[in-house]
Amino acid sequence: MPKEIKTEIAVPLRIILVAPPPGVDFGIQEGKGNDYKTIAIQRSKVGNLVLDCTIKVSLYSVSGSRYKQIIAFIWDNAGRTEQHDLLIQGLCKLDHVVDAVVVSRPSMMVEIDKKPPDADKGSESQKKEDGE
Repeated sequence: MPKEIKTEIAVPLRIILVAPPPGVDFGIQEGKGNDYKTIAIQRSKVGNLVLDCTIKVSLYSVSGSRYKQIIAFIWDNAGRTEQHDLLIQGLCKLDHVVDAVVVSRPSMMVEIDKKPPDADKGSESQKKEDGE
């Protein structure tokens, strides 16, 4: 049976809340679902609030795998684009990662018309040829 290899690095993060309402407790959730605890709790005052934390980024690979290198593909459902460069740098420090791509969910979807708005009018040269 192939042996599983775990590579792990720590990535420091700084979260800046710009002018949050004063008197509100903010923290970072450690864990997931109902199994979590809140860490780095701070009460906001007037001005910005800075939360510092470190996350562990892990990569599991299997010895004997035909894949010696990978490109990490990350879907960011929270849309935190200001953190992408730091995450990519951290992932690229892992042994088997040659590059990383982070894609954010779109903040909104825009409907695009299939034809330009003036498509029904025709060109000026076409109108002259038709005698209009």
